[in-house]
Parts: sequence; C-alpha cells; structure tokens
Amino acid sequence: MAPDEKAELLDWLERGRRAFRDSLAGMTEAEAARAPGTDRWSALDCAEHVAVVEEYLYTRLLEGRPAAGEPIPPAREAKIRERAADRSRPVPAPEAATPHGRYATLAEALTAFEAARARTIAFVEGCGEDLRAKVTEHPILKTATCHETLLMMAAHPERHAKQIAEIRGR
Repeated sequence: MAPDEKAELLDWLERGRRAFRDSLAGMTEAEAARAPGTDRWSALDCAEHVAVVEEYLYTRLLEGRPAAGEPIPPAREAKIRERAADRSRPVPAPEAATPHGRYATLAEALTAFEAARARTIAFVEGCGEDLRAKVTEHPILKTATCHETLLMMAAHPERHAKQIAEIRGR
C-alpha cells in the first residue's frame, strides 16, 4: 500500500472512530437504551451493531485472498467514499449484524468497538500489501477488494454517528 493511501485510510479510520465516540458523548445509559420508535434502533443498538460489524469485517480482511478473474472497477471506490456514510438511503443490516442485546451497556459496546477499531488500525499500519489485489466477501458489496472493505469500515461508524444525532434530535 502506498504511504499516502495508508495515511488517508488511517485518517479516515480515526475520523470515523472520533465521530462515533463524539456522537455518544454525555449520553446516559438510560438515554442510550431508549429507542425512538418500535421499528428504530436505540443508540445502544447502534453501538452494538457498529462493534459487531467492525469485528466481522476485520475477520474478512484477514481471510482476504488474491483477486482472480474480472477486476473490480476502480470507480466503485469513489462511490464508497461518496455514499458509505450517507443516511439518505436506508441500508438494511444483515441479520448477523442486527442488535440482539450482546452488550448490557453502552460503555461495554463502545469498549468493544474501540478494541476492534484499534485492531483495524494496527492492521493498516502494518500492511505492506496491495489491498486492491486481494478480495474478500462483504455483506453489501459481495466480492470486494480488501481496500474497499477498509473504506466501508472507515465510513460505517460515521453513518451511525449521524443516526445517533437523529435519535438525539441534533
């Protein structure tokens, strides 16, 4: 991975972590557990989802394999950068990533996300491979380059930070 691309990914991963953490700042456990409607997630649900997805996609990165066959169009990266954090289009969560009360508290869910994001950042820091030459499976993109997967991982907490802002009425 080129040094400038690595720096950009690290910056975006950190920005997503910070946005998510900041969206939860000052929220009590009672507020976090309160859902804005019967068909809507609470902030605790969002935190659980973000932690679970980060761990799941990190595992997919580790399972990356050399790309074979038709290359994935590079233009897809631009679309990911533009749209991944956009909340104007609903994106249903895969069943495995829906909240099921895995964490009893917001603090516990946030700690799990922070630990998973730290592993992701360490992976990028130590990566010397061309992640566009490796593919993995992504629940939305299907076959994706490992670079695309990292772009999705970077933007995912920002998307849910916006959802938490909606829950909080900000």
